[in-house]
Parts: sequence; C-alpha cells; structure tokens
Amino acid sequence: MNEELARTLYRIDGIEGSQMQRVSLDDPNRGGLLSQPAVLTVTSSFFDTSPIKRGIFVLDALLGTPPPPPPPDAGEISPKLRRNRKLSFREKLELHSSDASCRACHAQIDPFGFALENFDYFGRWRENYGRRQPIDNTARLSSGASFEGPAGLKEFLLESRYDELVRQVAAKLLAYALGRQLDYYDEPALREIEAELEANEFRFQTLLQAVVSSYPFQYRKNPLEEATR
Repeated sequence: MNEELARTLYRIDGIEGSQMQRVSLDDPNRGGLLSQPAVLTVTSSFFDTSPIKRGIFVLDALLGTPPPPPPPDAGEISPKLRRNRKLSFREKLELHSSDASCRACHAQIDPFGFALENFDYFGRWRENYGRRQPIDNTARLSSGASFEGPAGLKEFLLESRYDELVRQVAAKLLAYALGRQLDYYDEPALREIEAELEANEFRFQTLLQAVVSSYPFQYRKNPLEEATR
C-alpha cells in the first residue's frame, strides 16, 4: 500500500510516500480475497453493505456452490421496514427472511455476509453502524456451525470447506488457461488436478504444472487456426 491507502482505507500509521510498498499485517481479519477492498466494494450496494451479495460471493465465487435463484414469490424488504432507523440492516434482513418463501435461501446466504459486516461498503473496518448501533458479526448456519467476524469465517472455510475451496481454485485456473467455461467433459481432468494437488501439499506450483499438463490444455483448439481452415 502507499500512504493514501494506509491513511484512508487501512488506517495504518507509519506509511509514507505515494509509491506502493509491501506492508506486513498481523490483523487476522485482513488478508486474502475476503478483505480485499475491491471485492468488498463490488459486493456492496451504493454507500451501504450487502450481506446478501457478499454471502453469494462466498458461496459462488469461492466455493463453487451458488444458491438457487429466488422463487418468483420472494419479495424485497418492504419500504416501511427499510425506513426504520431503529433497526440495523441485519435486523431488517432477519425480519424479512422470516417469511417462509425467503427463509431457506437466506439461511444459506446471510451468515457469510453477516460475518463480513465490520467492513463497510468501501472495505474500511468499523465497529458500529454510524455512531450508535454496534455491529453483530456472529453467524450461524442451518447446519449448526457458527463463526464470528472475518477471521472466524476464514477459519471456518479452511477447516470445513477446504475441498470446495481447492476445487474452485483449480476450476477457475483451468478455465482461465483454456479461455472458456468448463464443461462436463472437463471433469476427469479437474479430478486429476485435484489429486495431484492433494499429493503435493496443495502447492500453487503444483497447480500450475497440473493445469499446463492437463489433457484439455494440451489439446485445446487454437481459435485462429480454426478460423483459417
């Protein structure tokens, strides 16, 4: 980071100058995609956080298990409830999701977003909503698993959803290398990549080598060659 980022975004003292410089962090809530300001911003609404968008990001982008689309009868938070200043957004969302048509999906999505509520819409750390309401960053899934805050969420994902994380990273990198979305016929290659990773302590170097030596990558079609035939 540089001085401007350190002062306005990360609120860290002792960083000077406009040049980007490497900074060591000892805050367990920082580090990784979940605390990246870019990710936190695009998963927020205009000048407000969105536990729903952030929860969907965790399920879809990180775990590869996107929630089903909302049912046709799923409504939005009512204008009256949205205008209630005595309630936090979490309390409003919990009231909204108590409806039977909303409960099933929100029970999967919202806990991941609630754990990230200490980050505002721009990725800055906060303890309260405004000056009054303290932020409740505790989360409990329908399975009974619970965690607290960004650090707790990261620990939960590593301990309980590690296989899904590994598979999603491998799938994303393979798709990037191929220049297309994966299809059902890529499944054997993806399983081979996962097996190589497990056998080599999940090293990123192993992942790169496995993707490059995979059958889909070795025999991928060149669009330019296809166009000239």
